[in-house]
Order: sequence, then structure tokens, then C-alpha cells
Amino acid sequence: MSKIVRFLSMTALVVLVALTPALTALAQGGDPMCNGLEDADCQMILDAQAKMDGVTSFTMPAWSIAFTMDIGEDAPVAFEAAGSGGIIAPPDPADPIAGLVFHLVIEEAAATGPDGTQSGSAELLIKDGMVYFFIDDQWYGGEYGDLGMDLPLGGEMGALTEMPSMDMADMGIDLTGVVTTTRGDDGEMDGQAMASFTTDMDIVKLIPAVLAAPGLGEAMGMLGALSGEMGDMGEMGDMTEMLDLGEMAPEDMQLIGALIAPLLTGTTFSMGQWVGLEDGYIHKIMMDATLNLDISLFDPEAQPISGELHFMSEISGMNAGYEVEAPESYESWKTFGMDMGM
Repeated sequence: MSKIVRFLSMTALVVLVALTPALTALAQGGDPMCNGLEDADCQMILDAQAKMDGVTSFTMPAWSIAFTMDIGEDAPVAFEAAGSGGIIAPPDPADPIAGLVFHLVIEEAAATGPDGTQSGSAELLIKDGMVYFFIDDQWYGGEYGDLGMDLPLGGEMGALTEMPSMDMADMGIDLTGVVTTTRGDDGEMDGQAMASFTTDMDIVKLIPAVLAAPGLGEAMGMLGALSGEMGDMGEMGDMTEMLDLGEMAPEDMQLIGALIAPLLTGTTFSMGQWVGLEDGYIHKIMMDATLNLDISLFDPEAQPISGELHFMSEISGMNAGYEVEAPESYESWKTFGMDMGM
């Protein structure tokens, strides 16, 4: 029984991972997003998405995120934060750091776990190839390359970067009938009226859509191959061994779909967008997701996993540039751990 529970649990999580390209597709627009809309409203969303593709800079006057997770064994964990920021996109996508300005102000944040709640504020700035962060009344910084973010992974960790792409088109995921978009009441922001849209994803319908995709069985095989390459990496290797389900035939995936769907009953996803009726840009995005994973049908002692994620960001000042000064003095980021007693 434990093998069945492990198999179904990990397959369910693989399905949720496979949702990522589907959610990305929703964020980028497309015909599935127009299900439920009148032609004029559909065209408004598609035009707004296309117009946002040409945006090179914008500000975030306000953003917020809230996350909770409860695995039933320990106290629930939670994180929430809010702030503002701004972005200037790099002129050359091939060099994502040159010319990039990414500024995130975390005006308030709180993390709750078994050991209690910690709160505070922080700031992150990436500019001129440098990365700065402000915490506990001190700026820290260093060159982006020195942080190791842009160094190619080698050895066993290289397996993570060598995995073939698993985007929606490659996997053959068809979202037709899975998503529905509705237009709500108009709002107002930045001095203009906003058309509001909410896109809901039916997770129960999405599961068979994902599992019917020809590429998902192959994805299982790639996870198995990753397990083999990372088998000597301690806890990470143990984790990937759990994912070693092997490549699966389409009929097997369909059978698993019938078993997995009840496990995720109550799992939901929705995304909201506000489109300016005058300038045609997207000025606000929202995302709300709930997770309910219950395998007690197969193992009465298994603890359910539940969680919620809520995100909102206002978007303004498209293509108007963004000014932010780098700190004149800062400590090396290498001293950050020592200052924190780590």
C-alpha cells in the first residue's frame, strides 16, 4: 500500500508541476483564455497582452503576496509581504544582466512557522551588474557574477540544466474547455477606467488534459533519468529517487488520471487582470490558488496537504523609465551571514 500511496502522491505533484506551463500560457494570453468571453472582450485581452510585450520599463506602485501551507503534522507555515518596485528590461535578451534594473521594496513582511513569527522589511536592487540588498539597517552588495547566479552548473547538478524543455506545446497539453474567463465590473486606476477579467481554471478537467498529453509520459522518464544522475547527492538524491516513476504509456497515464482527480478535489486557480480602457495596457494582475491534496482514501493515516497563494501587483508607468540610485556604501554580501550569526 505504501508504494501505491507514494506513487499516487508523487504523480499528483508531478501533475501540479506540469501545470506551470499551462499557467504561463494563461498569463501570456491565447485562445483558451477567451473561453466565455464575447469577441470584443477577447480581442481586448489579446491586444493588451501583445501591447505588454513591447513594454521595456514599468513601476509597481503596490504589490502583495500571501502564502500558507499546512501538511497536517507540524504547525502551519505562512508568509506575507507587501511593497512596491520597478523594472527596466535589458535591451538585449541574450545578455539579461546588462541594462537590467530590478528594484523590489519589501515594506513589510512576516513569516510564521513552528518557532514563531518573524517580521521586518527589506529592499533588493539589481543595477549595473551589481546586486544590493538592504536588511537590518545595512546595505549589502556585490557583483552579480560573484553571487554565482549566472555560473553554469556542472557535475551532478548539471543534470538540472540539461533536462529537455517541457513546455506546453512540446507536451501537447490542450487547454480547450479547461479555462473560463468572465468580465466583471469596471474599476478605476491611474485616472482611467479599467475592464476587469477573471480567468478560472477547472483543476478536475485540467488533470485529464495534462495526463492525456503525449509528452507527460516522457517527462516521467526524464525525472527517472534525473534520479539516476543525482542518486549520490544525499537528501536531494533521495528526493529524486521518489520521482523515478519511469516513462509511462498513454493508457497508464489515463488510468492514473482517474485516481488522481479525487485527490485534488478543492484545488483551485484563478487569475485576474485589469486592462485600461484608454491606453490598452494591463495595469493590475491578481492570482489566487488553493491546494488540497488528500490521499486518505488510500492511506487513512496520511496527513492532508493544503495551502493557499494570493498575489497582486499594480503596474504603471509603462515605458516611462525608472530612476533609482544605487547605495553609495555597502558591506560585501559575503559578510551578511557573519553579521546574522550564520
